[in-house]
Amino acid sequence: MKKLILCSSLILLSACGKKNNEFDVNSVITNPDHGKVINTVAYMFDNYYVHDKGGNSAADIRKVNNSFGKEMFYNKIEEVFFKQKDAHTVFYKPSKCFSKGVHPNNLSLELAEENGQKKIVVASLNTTMHSVKNFGDKDFINYILSLSQLRVGDVITEINGVNVLQALNKIKTITYGANSNAEELRSLNYLMYRNGAIHEFPSEDQFVLSLERGGRKIRIPSHSFIDPNCNRDEKGIRLQSDFTDDELPSKPSLNFLKKGYNPILDNDIVKKYSNIEKFENIAYFKISTFDLDINDDDKAREEENRILYGLDTKLSQIDLDTIVIDLRNNGGGSIRFADNLARLFYDKDSKYPFYPMEFRLKNTKGNLELVNKFLAYERNVLLDFASEYAFWKQDLEDAAQNGWQYTKPRALTQDYEINKVYRSRFTKLNNKKIIILTNAKCFSACDQFVAIMKDQNLATKIVGENKFTAGGGANVISWELLVEKNFVERLPGNTEMTFSWRDMQSRIHNGTAHRAIEGNGTQADCVIPKTIEEIKEKTDSLNSKYIQKVISAVKENKC
Repeated sequence: MKKLILCSSLILLSACGKKNNEFDVNSVITNPDHGKVINTVAYMFDNYYVHDKGGNSAADIRKVNNSFGKEMFYNKIEEVFFKQKDAHTVFYKPSKCFSKGVHPNNLSLELAEENGQKKIVVASLNTTMHSVKNFGDKDFINYILSLSQLRVGDVITEINGVNVLQALNKIKTITYGANSNAEELRSLNYLMYRNGAIHEFPSEDQFVLSLERGGRKIRIPSHSFIDPNCNRDEKGIRLQSDFTDDELPSKPSLNFLKKGYNPILDNDIVKKYSNIEKFENIAYFKISTFDLDINDDDKAREEENRILYGLDTKLSQIDLDTIVIDLRNNGGGSIRFADNLARLFYDKDSKYPFYPMEFRLKNTKGNLELVNKFLAYERNVLLDFASEYAFWKQDLEDAAQNGWQYTKPRALTQDYEINKVYRSRFTKLNNKKIIILTNAKCFSACDQFVAIMKDQNLATKIVGENKFTAGGGANVISWELLVEKNFVERLPGNTEMTFSWRDMQSRIHNGTAHRAIEGNGTQADCVIPKTIEEIKEKTDSLNSKYIQKVISAVKENKC
């Protein structure tokens, strides 16, 4: 549901600057709104943004010329966010709620590999008149009719005369992908589509697709998708172009701290947890998301326990010896849910304890002030005096006293929230085969789950369509959430931003050390890419050709 706002076409821009830690919204800047954006965003990077990306992003922001016109100014701010290669950390420019091109809901693409060669393949087509929210554009019918000439499994070789793999490589830098695998997969949606605001869209009025099938060329008009209702918000809250009021998220509570979601997912997530499929002694289970989409924390915990108890019961059947957990395209969700699902495969007889994912905060005065605000808010509004924030406050004070860059790692999920009642019979230690299937769209809480399963030796094999998961290792906060708590002032000009606040740290070497998830992800034990025929099959099930290929590779020790 969260949408990515991209800068113009394939053009790369740059910015650099100097450091200034003072948060002074009244500094001498000719455009007051631009000045406030510069100082607020720079303060966020100085004090809250947790990852060390090897540069000085706050200085880069302060170097942006505040006298630029609106479009250039916001593009320059956005460039600094692109440089982070962090899909949790995004600047949203003033949205006019329109998009242009070929909508991913109508045409989705996947990467296949044939004889060691990458190919871009049509993975799905939706040419119904209600496939996207359209607002009466008379050209929509021509757009749909053009798309209907394509087939699932078609290999695209060129777009407007440009080699499609070269085009994919050029667009990687504006996808927020944390590693090369994530950049590549995220780029697929933006080869012919831009979703966003004041920037210039590609000038192409049409896309000419060259196909392997008979050397065909198919012309698809570049369509504009416009929502006239998007400009009605005068408070600066960013609205999305493809959603009704009922679909817009409600105001978050402090439960956001349990979230590890992707704020700019490419496609709408199907909120679904598939039933376990079983054949002989093998089971298959697909998890599309860790987001239960339940705002009430008690109800969310009840639903998590219901799902986990059902899994535990079914996996305790004595005739099962292998399970495939399919996490491909899982954009994240509940941190607690991911921890507890991993705990399900922990053997109580292990000589090492189970470690939920841990985090650290950047040691800054601003972070200490923010944690104190959360602590006061929780005590005054939620009347919860047994607060996690009290521990975080002490951690930050300890880090300041010792001169550490970060706080010491602490569990994201508190001990009382880790469910220890499962029978845990389906474990690697109990000679069960646990196969985790993933790709470079496994992000955030999904990254978390895969890291725990590998780093604590709970899985038999991690099998990937790509070499690494997406590498999104943080708990994300939106600026708007801080505004709602009256902690900060709203950004001007209908702008918004999200940022990584708590950096995930996974225990390794039997708990004696940590590794960062951000930018790295988790490496698969073996990479098994899809073929064109497997993409054409269009199904994720135990009996699909691809899943059977994965199971055979593990059982025959080819992985």
